Amino acid sequence: MGAPFCRQTVLPNGLRIVTKNFSGVKTFSLAIVIRRGSKHDPLRLAGLAHFLEHAVHRGTKRWTTSSQVNERFEIKGLSENAQTSTSFTSFYILEAITGLLNYSFDFLSEIVLNPLLDESAITAEKGVIIDEHFTYKDDPGAEAGELLNRMLYVHSPLGRRIEGTQETIKRIQRSDLVKMHQRYYIPNNMIIVAIGDIQHQQVVKLARHFFGHIPRKPLPRETVKIHRISSQHLRRICRPALNAAYLNIGARFTDLTTKEQGVLEILSTVLGGHTLSRLFKLIRTDLGKAYMVDSGVEDFLEGQQLNIDTAPLPKDLEKIRQLIYATILTLKEKGISTAELRLAKTFLVNDRYREIKYSEDFLHELIATMVHNNPEYSFLRAIPIIRSVTPADVQKFLDQHWRPEDFRIAIIAPKKKTA
Repeated sequence: MGAPFCRQTVLPNGLRIVTKNFSGVKTFSLAIVIRRGSKHDPLRLAGLAHFLEHAVHRGTKRWTTSSQVNERFEIKGLSENAQTSTSFTSFYILEAITGLLNYSFDFLSEIVLNPLLDESAITAEKGVIIDEHFTYKDDPGAEAGELLNRMLYVHSPLGRRIEGTQETIKRIQRSDLVKMHQRYYIPNNMIIVAIGDIQHQQVVKLARHFFGHIPRKPLPRETVKIHRISSQHLRRICRPALNAAYLNIGARFTDLTTKEQGVLEILSTVLGGHTLSRLFKLIRTDLGKAYMVDSGVEDFLEGQQLNIDTAPLPKDLEKIRQLIYATILTLKEKGISTAELRLAKTFLVNDRYREIKYSEDFLHELIATMVHNNPEYSFLRAIPIIRSVTPADVQKFLDQHWRPEDFRIAIIAPKKKTA
């Protein structure tokens, strides 16, 4: 057995610590992760997890204003940020010089553990988050992805916007934020992740110092309802000022084995994962249309989602939509060739090796892997799984899981011109 890919320790209070040392670098990145994201928000308070991520930066017991909080990391030249996803919230410092590990722990632990959640600061932050909401709404590519999610997860929190809506944001009160913080910002619902020029035991020692004294608490039992797929196969939203049309086609897959996850990635790669993929050749190389043609698999705790996206000119939209769906049907009917399988494996394996480098992307991928409890299909562990996929495995997957009728189509485009 070789050395473990990363090192892990769990403290008596349930705090999980994950580290990955990278030799030859002179910086580290540190994250504190709370296993609570937008999918856990009550419907009437959609956006609560994201709101709390913002609110903790507005002041703490030691630094009572947002300016004082900002000064704490700015004066050291630290790059601090936070992110809310469907499954978790993370607070992190990127590529700090090695001597600032203690300082970084002190900063992140203070904003995570001791936010003031002042009433006036919360009122002010509502305006910021509503502005953020409309900023994302002005991104047609992101809006197409959100529209697709609403079709794949009808009446499910997985189909909601992470930041909520203008109405739900206004509805959030200080008491909601305090209650959520007390219930979920606890050690047995947290993961500390550190990568770069760090030693595991050093990170464990600091985690004990800043978090070890906090007792574990019972976590409320919660399940996320997935609900049904929309009966509508296609939805279109018109945005008059657009020059391009944004097309997302996708399907969700649940209860896949690690081998089946490998097959799904191979099929995604055959469809649109590189310049020799079917859709890239058909749309961009042969037709000379659509600069961007892509396909990828997104991992959720509840399963995997295949997304195909492109942005053609409006006059080409219908032709390209039909072409993509016909390609999905052809996969079901005829499968893939041995040459396509071999090429997809080569591409995916090399891509996995490229992922193993000290970077912000690696940090976020490691966090997601730990939260989603999918370590058996992550980073280098996925390579032997991908390599082991046979033509029979692909055909079995197509027979059992590939249902073109379950794919949904989301379009954000300018209004059709009438004669």
